[in-house]
Parts: sequence; structure tokens; C-alpha cells
Amino acid sequence: MAARTRKGKCDGCDKSPRVLSRLESGHWVCRTCMRHLSPPKKDLANADTVTYLRNAGIPVPDRLTKAEARRLCNINFVRCYGPRISLDTPADEAERIARIIRLREQGTSISNDATLSELEAVERKSSEVRALHTKVVGVSHANSNGSSRQAIIEKCRAGESLRLVSEPHNVYDRYAIRLERSTGEQVGYLSADLTKEFSSKLEKGYTLLATIQAVTGDEGCRGVNLRIIIGEPGVDHRTIQEFMRRTS
Repeated sequence: MAARTRKGKCDGCDKSPRVLSRLESGHWVCRTCMRHLSPPKKDLANADTVTYLRNAGIPVPDRLTKAEARRLCNINFVRCYGPRISLDTPADEAERIARIIRLREQGTSISNDATLSELEAVERKSSEVRALHTKVVGVSHANSNGSSRQAIIEKCRAGESLRLVSEPHNVYDRYAIRLERSTGEQVGYLSADLTKEFSSKLEKGYTLLATIQAVTGDEGCRGVNLRIIIGEPGVDHRTIQEFMRRTS
């Protein structure tokens, strides 16, 4: 087996004596030159990304930087969902087209000529609002006034809005948030794994809108699937409405 290291003159910097490593090209280079030729491991794409690109028909070396991998993944994305572009397409252009396609998949109308800075502005605005899906808990219990939550849920319909009301004096959970109809009738609570986070968001001025996605089950065993829209503090109503329209 041929040796992979030796001492001698470096083919890269011409200095000697040096401890040299043999490249696939047959050249012998010192450790200093090798560092310049090979990016640090932290900058390299992982093996799964390399495999993904090869499976997509893009021949890539074992050592591929994250920046190169991102560009090639964007090119493959555009190949699948948008215009036909080549491996010679500049990185910025591949990035621009891929981001336009992703925004359109989310329901956003955007021009083919949008610049990267314009895309960043739209993405930043979109990130101010998100949606979460969950279920109402405690639906089988009676309310403190004796009313049946099951009977109340029977009257609920998909698309109906519910109010989120904090209960800081709840003896079981000081972060408890009840869900009630516009009539004031309580259908249940948010699950305990969400209440602390949501109580904090309500205090900080987040917009939280709960909408019934579906009433499930049958008589005596009904449940409620919820969609909750979460808007960052200061986000305008129009942005929230636009998000709801796109994702409904």
C-alpha cells in the first residue's frame, strides 16, 4: 500500500523539509497548505446532505462546504418546483428563485423580479405570525355554574372563535387559560403544557386568536380541535388577517 505521508518539499508552498500528505491529484502538500485546501470540519456539510444531493443526480465530492451545499440544494429545489436552471447559475440567483417559490407555496403573492432584500422583508413580516393546532381539554367536566360542557360543545361549529381567558387564581394551575364562546359559555381549557407559555404571551401583548377547526366525537363524548393564531407584539391586524387567509 502506498504511503499517504512523507517528508520533503511541499508542492504547494515549495518549502522544505515538511511533513507532507498526498492528494488524490498525486501532489504532496504540507499541513499548512492542506488547511487552505480543506475547509474546517465545522464548515462542512454533513453526510446526509451529500447523499441527498447525489441521489438528486448532482455529483458532489465527499467534502462539501455548507455554503456550497445550500446553493446546490436550492438549485435542486428550483429544478423540482420552478424554472430549469443549471449548476452554473450564480448562488444568489438560485437562492432568490428558491425563496420566491417557498413564499408562493405559503400563499404569498410576490413578483418574479423581487430582490433578496425584498424577499427578506416579506419573510420577516410572515414570521411575525404563526399557527398552532391543539385540542381543548376538560371537555367532559361540568362548569362551576353546573352547565354541561358537552351540551355547550354540541352547539359549537367549525370556524367559530373562542376567547382565551386567564385564570390566575385557579387553585390547580395559576397559569390556567379557559376557552369560552362569545356567549360566555366555557367549553374547557388549554392543555397544561401550553398554559405557562400562553399566559406569558398574553401579559407581553401577543395576539392570540383561537378558532374551532372541528367538533369531534358524538353525543356524550365530543371534543374540540383548535387552531390558535399567535401574533408577535405590535403586529398589525391586517398582517394577521392576511396570514389567516393564506393558511385557512
